[in-house]
Amino acid sequence: MTLPDPIRVVPKATILKELAPFARPHTGHGLALFFLEYLLYWGSIALVLFAPMPWKVAGAIFAGIKLTAFVTLGHDAAHRTLVEGKTLNKVLACALLLPCVHNFRLWIWDHHEIHHPVTNGEHFDSFTPYSKAEFDLLPRRKQLFERIIRAPNVIGFGLHYLFQRMPRVRIWPTAAVPARHHASAWRHTGALAVYHAAFLGLLAAAPAFAAV
Repeated sequence: MTLPDPIRVVPKATILKELAPFARPHTGHGLALFFLEYLLYWGSIALVLFAPMPWKVAGAIFAGIKLTAFVTLGHDAAHRTLVEGKTLNKVLACALLLPCVHNFRLWIWDHHEIHHPVTNGEHFDSFTPYSKAEFDLLPRRKQLFERIIRAPNVIGFGLHYLFQRMPRVRIWPTAAVPARHHASAWRHTGALAVYHAAFLGLLAAAPAFAAV
């Protein structure tokens, strides 16, 4: 019987070096994507605010889809791969994550410091399997909630993200966040509050100018 060749472990630095030529950011392309997605998003919001009802519904759906594009581009900018330059990437990342209610500093901590070093590890803000004994010890309401968010349905992951992931690592620094990140994280929390207060003000004022 022929034995398989032993697995060769390739150092991480070697892998990164080999992949580097394929991961070079392009400022013109990155900015074009940023402005295109921003134009499409705010065009959709304009429909929601000022167009007749059928267009409001279409605009709301499309705006939600565009927010997913914001997270994708914000992710790349936070990795400094959307455009060239650390500062411009940070500015774009903040601009893209703000409408998604994502705190830039907490994103960096959670995504770069926790997720990427051990991508398949157990993280406190992600799904973690329960043993039968652990699940049986949960309160009934918690058991029901876990069944809903882990079941193959269209709302489960959304509920998990809204009620478990976002409050823990997306909006304000909790006790799980290292103290060294708190000052910066609170500043970004303030930016989130200002942006969304202004957005709610726009929503409140829009009916005075909307189509009948």
